[in-house]
Amino acid sequence: NQANEAQKKALGAKQMGNIKLALLYMKRRQMFLKEIENCSGSMLNLDSGLNSIQRARNDAEVLKTYELMNSSMKAIRQDSDLEKVDDIMIELEENREDLDYLHKSIYESNGGSFSDKELEEELAQLMDHDDGGDAYPECTNDSNAITSPIVKEVKGEKEEAELEEELAQ
Repeated sequence: NQANEAQKKALGAKQMGNIKLALLYMKRRQMFLKEIENCSGSMLNLDSGLNSIQRARNDAEVLKTYELMNSSMKAIRQDSDLEKVDDIMIELEENREDLDYLHKSIYESNGGSFSDKELEEELAQLMDHDDGGDAYPECTNDSNAITSPIVKEVKGEKEEAELEEELAQ
């Protein structure tokens, strides 16, 4: 750069014994360094101004977003009657209870309501008669096979339905 060249020329002039020329080159060097410092300060001010502009734009966008959120919340709140919230929640709970009752009724009518005791008895019966043969004896056609309480209940419901059908005819 020019400041370094002026320094080299000042050293060369001093070595040749020309002090006035060496001082002139040193003044040039100082002038170039001061100009670099001024330019650097200007660049710093410009960068700072640019960052301020970007921050102001971002702040304006954030403010617009807050305004949009506020107006959206007001619109939502106007569309809903806060006094109806309790009524809606009670109605939802009642509908859920009705659906639970319906589900329970359907589940139990399909033979889904077996007690743990019945299941434990069936498991014990299967383990007592485990001879390494059929793992599911209630599924065989063998009349001597073990029949679980669950299978008995389902068979009983089926026979009862067939009997009612015959009586209806």
